[in-house]
Amino acid sequence: MEVVSVIAGHEHLNKAAAIDYGLPRDTLDIRHTMLDLKESWGQAAQTSISQLGLDRDDIQWIEPPHAQLLNHFSSSAAEYVGKRLDELAPDLLLLYGDLPGSSSSALGTWMSKGRFPFVHIESGLRTGNMRDVEEVGRLGLDMSAHAHTTHLAEAYAQLRSDSYVASNNVFLGINPITAILDLHMSHRQMPDIAGLNMNRPYIVSTIHREETLLNNEHFFAKHVSRADRTTGNFPEIGDGDQEALPNILNALEAISKDVQVVFIQYGSSKEALTRLGWEPPNKNIVCTNTLPFHEYLGTLWDSRGVITDSSGLLVEAAHLGKPALVLRKGTHHRDALTPKARIGGVGYSDIMDAYQNLQPYFTKEQSTSFEANVEHVEAELKRLGRFLIETANGRDIGWFGRMAIKHEQIFHLRHVTR
Repeated sequence: MEVVSVIAGHEHLNKAAAIDYGLPRDTLDIRHTMLDLKESWGQAAQTSISQLGLDRDDIQWIEPPHAQLLNHFSSSAAEYVGKRLDELAPDLLLLYGDLPGSSSSALGTWMSKGRFPFVHIESGLRTGNMRDVEEVGRLGLDMSAHAHTTHLAEAYAQLRSDSYVASNNVFLGINPITAILDLHMSHRQMPDIAGLNMNRPYIVSTIHREETLLNNEHFFAKHVSRADRTTGNFPEIGDGDQEALPNILNALEAISKDVQVVFIQYGSSKEALTRLGWEPPNKNIVCTNTLPFHEYLGTLWDSRGVITDSSGLLVEAAHLGKPALVLRKGTHHRDALTPKARIGGVGYSDIMDAYQNLQPYFTKEQSTSFEANVEHVEAELKRLGRFLIETANGRDIGWFGRMAIKHEQIFHLRHVTR
């Protein structure tokens, strides 16, 4: 039985590695499909693939027509995925999180001839704000998934009761984000980051969300053609808060007067910063490219906390007992909002107010409150693996036919984001 695991980013890669750990290879042949440009991953991601225990030979790189195509909830992206799924012909598909790339892949199952069933990993998380990209993505996935996995009792109950959810076949278990930390934290390595003084405290910062980066007109126009924008619900030039990225950068400069900032830059964030003409304003902001997974874990372990717009990094910080300042107006990982976490948004004064609340954590020495329970994680992942096998073996062939009425509802979702 063949499973295709769709990966569209570093967080998906980590989740896929955790799920892969729970799937017995003698029962399921799992392949990981990268729905992204191959060259955009770089050496760090290639190294992470090996460190996470994934077989490079099982990685199939898919290169969409435009770099940002699968980062948006659109019919053109879904059509592209549908054609690729027909080529891969899996028995079961695994989709991660609630982001548009996963949503477009879900729509792709409808546009494929095979109508392949899929399991939504990390399902049912809610921000409570229907304008959030995660909420739109979640709706598309929940309306069409054959089965769901979640780590929250609240999401489990809602998935089993909501009328629009396609299937109440729901697994309540472990969070793949925290599972991969438990399995790999003992392998952490501290990299040699140029300019970082290890004798002084530092925090880790990332910026990657498109509502911040794609506000830059030149960056947006370079990666998504106007023809593609008309086929789906792509953001238009000028959408969102035009001051979001400058506000965040100004806040990081102010914070760097207290503590070093290790600014990990992805390809999209590097280009947006270049277009903005930004350079580190002082030696306390230390910029680095994405790190191999074990080196990233070492950097996170020795840090005083995180300032990020990544919900995944928020979850990791919470799991390690570290403070987190969230550079967005909310998060679908509300369970990770510990007493050491604050929502800072994208306004300068709001970010700085949140920082002032967390400053004692960021600037004073603290021990990392984390103890991996590997035995429990291994047992939970194997239980999840059995659920996926049962889902693949026991799927109802007529299920897609009975879902025809929801097919139309899914495509109406494109209007939700207007």
